[in-house]
Amino acid sequence: MVSCFCVETGYTIQEAKTLLKRQFGRFMIYEKEGTRFLISTVELDTLQMTEFIEWIRNVACFETLGLYVPTSEEYIENQFIINQQINHVV
Repeated sequence: MVSCFCVETGYTIQEAKTLLKRQFGRFMIYEKEGTRFLISTVELDTLQMTEFIEWIRNVACFETLGLYVPTSEEYIENQFIINQQINHVV
C-alpha cells in the first residue's frame, strides 16, 4: 500500500513511511528522554495497522493529496498491473 503511495507521489519507501507516520501523529510517535521517535509499523497490532492503512487511504490520499490508493481487495484483483507500476518507479 505504501508502494502505491510512492508511485503516485515520487517518494521513496522510507520517505513515504516517515512522512505518513509523522502526519498520523500521536499514534506513530513516542518520546524517550525528551526525544521523539517514530514507531515501526512492525510494532503495531492488527487494529492499529488497519487504522493506519485506512487513515492513509481516506485522509492523506483522498482528502489531502487527491491520490488514489487501492484497497487490499483491489490490489489482489489488479496485482500484476500494480506491481508493474511499483517496480517501474520504485
